[in-house]
Order: sequence, then structure tokens, then C-alpha cells
Amino acid sequence: MNFLIKRMLFFILFFLSSVVIADELALKMHVFENGSVGVKKDLGKEKALNMIIFDEPVVNQNETQQVVSKEKSSLKGTEAFNYWEIGLSTGYQNESLAWQVASPMINEKWNSVDLWNLQTDLKFKLPSGFLLKGRAKYGFLFDGNLQVNDEFDNSQQAELNSGYAMEFSGAGGYEFVLGQKHQAIWGSITPLVGYEYQEQEYKAINNRYKTQWKGPWIGVDMVLGIEGGHEFFVNSAVHWADFEGEGQKSLYNLKHSANSHGYKAGLGYRFRASDSWALNLAFEYQHWDTDAGNETLILQSGDVIGSELTSVLRNAFSVNSGIEFNF
Repeated sequence: MNFLIKRMLFFILFFLSSVVIADELALKMHVFENGSVGVKKDLGKEKALNMIIFDEPVVNQNETQQVVSKEKSSLKGTEAFNYWEIGLSTGYQNESLAWQVASPMINEKWNSVDLWNLQTDLKFKLPSGFLLKGRAKYGFLFDGNLQVNDEFDNSQQAELNSGYAMEFSGAGGYEFVLGQKHQAIWGSITPLVGYEYQEQEYKAINNRYKTQWKGPWIGVDMVLGIEGGHEFFVNSAVHWADFEGEGQKSLYNLKHSANSHGYKAGLGYRFRASDSWALNLAFEYQHWDTDAGNETLILQSGDVIGSELTSVLRNAFSVNSGIEFNF
């Protein structure tokens, strides 16, 4: 009789569990021997069976994806930090330079000076945001022309046969990151303070002119990053420089000196294929202008004539493409 009662209880419980499952509740049924759960109830010599019904935890797929995303973000945050960045690029540069003196009036223009550039950029950055950066650029002249006019309406034209333009610059600053890198959209702003030295030399038949510009500058670099490794960058700088110029003519030599100022502006695109390397394309424009200065003419006889340097103007633009490495 006890055996029949046990069986009936078992089937009733089994029926109830089936109804609950039909109501789309995830239930689990474990059937085990009495001794395994420590239920101390004597139901006879036969082994008693106990059944416990409980809810199965339901896993939310959206919550699981969020946890995985957080884990991935956490892993990115712990990746090795790249302290160094080195860039190598090459491209085309076009520039012009003109100077003028008041008495005797001479206007000399070096026009359409074409150069092929080689450029190296180096950056050292700390996790805190402080950074140091430097640039070295050298351009090989391959075309250009010279035009000279004076107050007696004498005019001279010649083609350039050689020359170069070079630039060395260094700066320090702090990068402010807006958002977080590797997000869908992020940005950064980096104020900079630096020092720059530039030198150009143009040569034509019986004519040579060499210039130097050196002094401090302040500027800012800005980057807009988009998911997928796309970065758009803009930079600008204001310069103050001491200008010096030296010229050699067939009949005399000359020296120029003045205070000057200039500005640079650039923009470009960078595709960051990984944290280790990237490709870039950049455009840069620069303008330089001097205040009134001094000119010294040294004649073949040894006599020296001083006069006023009215101005020196220089404009240049360049297009470069290259590769960057981070480590």
C-alpha cells in the first residue's frame, strides 16, 4: 500500500511539473536518492525518491553582449602603451621669395621654385599626455626662375640651376583627449611651444641668395578620429624669427637682416591600420614676412654701402604622403 501511495505522489508531482513547463517557465527536475540530500525521514526499507523543482536562470543575450564589450574595452585599456612615433614622408613643395630695398630701388623675385621633399617626424609621448616632437625636412630644387628689376628699369631674368630648402623644428606640449580612443568618434587638442630653424638657398647664373629664419613659435594640433582607423588632423602655428640673408652678384655682395614673423597651417588624413603603423596624406601652407631691416652692400673695391631693406616675403605650400610607425 505504501508503495502505491509513493507512486501516486510521484505521478502527481510529475504532472504539476509538466504544467509549469507548458507555461514557458524554465524548470529543472532532479531526482535523487534520499540519502544524497540528507533528508532523514524513514519511509520504509525501500529507498525513497525526492524531487526538487526550481527555476533555471534565464540568460539575457543583450546583457551578455554588454559584458563582452566591457571586457574588450578593458583589454584595450591594458594594451602596451606606445611611447615613440616615427614618420617618414616625401612629396612636392612650391615656394617663392621676393626682397626689395629702397635706395637704390632693387626688387628681386625668386618665382615658382619647385622642390622634392624628404621629411622625418619624431614624437615621444608619456601616458600622462606630455609629449616632445621634432621634424627635419630637406627639399631638392629642380626648377624655378629669377627676375630682377631696379629703379633704372633694368630687368634681368634667369633660370635656377640648383638650390635647396631645409627645416628643423622641435616642440613640447600636452595632449588633451576628448572622449576615448578606439570609440566611434573621439578627438584631441595639443597646445605646443617650440623653436624652428629654416634655410633656403637659390642659385642662378651670376646670382645666389641664401636665407635663414630662426625663432620661437606657438601652435596647436587637432585630431578627429572616427571608428575604423580614420583620422583627420589640422595644425596651425605662429612664428617669430630673426631673418638673415646673403647674396652674391657679379659686381657686389650683400647682407640683409630684419625681424620677421610667419604662420603655418596644415591639414590631412591618416588611416591607422593598427596600433603599430599608419598611412597619411598632408597639405601645408606657410607665409613669412619681415619688418623693415638693414642692407649692407660690399663692392668689389671693398667699399661698404648701407641702405634700408624694405621687406622680404616668402610663401610656400607642400603636399606630402608617408608612413608612421608606433612602438
